[in-house]
Amino acid sequence: MGAGYSSDLTDRAWSIIEKELHKNKGKRGRPPPKDARKMWDAFFYITKNGCFWRELPKDFGDWKRVYNYFSRLKHRGVIEAIMHKVREMCRIDKGKDPCPSVGIIDSQSVKTRSFKKSGQGV
Repeated sequence: MGAGYSSDLTDRAWSIIEKELHKNKGKRGRPPPKDARKMWDAFFYITKNGCFWRELPKDFGDWKRVYNYFSRLKHRGVIEAIMHKVREMCRIDKGKDPCPSVGIIDSQSVKTRSFKKSGQGV
């Protein structure tokens, strides 16, 4: 699969993603490219290293092609569907219900103060 970066997918992770990509096989739309795993490795490389698309190493292929594939998947909701699937699998592996029942939102309070200017509060 190329140079073998630390961000590359494991075989197990790829099998999960591949199942989602082939979910709609036979329906409308184009099939995943033959080098889809290499492109997914590129997505994770970008995520892990925080580099620009244009700085993607050449062994992942043309950065524009990789970006366009990512963009299509994102807009079709495939990326989000895979994230949900992986989250469910992780929860099941830990003996938890696949769907979280509680959400915690942490926010920081900011003190505000009203200033008087020309007799009006700002």
